[in-house]
Amino acid sequence: MICANRRRLPLQGGLLALLACALVIGCGDDGLQQRYAVSGKLTRKGEPLSRGTVNFVPVNPATGRAATGDIQPDGTFSLTTQDPGDGAFAGDYRVVVNVVDIDDSKLGRMPNGMPILNQPKKIKVKSLIPAKFSDPNKTDLTAKVEPDSNYFVFDLNN
Repeated sequence: MICANRRRLPLQGGLLALLACALVIGCGDDGLQQRYAVSGKLTRKGEPLSRGTVNFVPVNPATGRAATGDIQPDGTFSLTTQDPGDGAFAGDYRVVVNVVDIDDSKLGRMPNGMPILNQPKKIKVKSLIPAKFSDPNKTDLTAKVEPDSNYFVFDLNN
């Protein structure tokens, strides 16, 4: 009886070790740095931007990673680095905003009404904000994400 118990112990121990490894692998991180919640509001001349995207571009790309978010109808946004709403890495960022109007009325259409998108010369894109805010090298909007909850308000008044 003692011999039978000794044989079971390594098997039971092995099963426990295997279960522990599976739990660790299943709950492991994604290999990226810690992200922190980032949200805010975008306005133009005091009125909320109602669409578009906001991008946080790291000042030092070697130590950072860009994060992006959709601008909601009330001007608010929250950032995503990899998983929806996971925020951004701590660090300094240039803030790039894109709000465009796309005229695809001259595109050919398929029988179901969907536009045929391989006609780039027929698509007219018009920026609805000053061009400097859409260029990471010209924007004067900046943000510092810190190990905390981060809320930013940007007014595109120029």
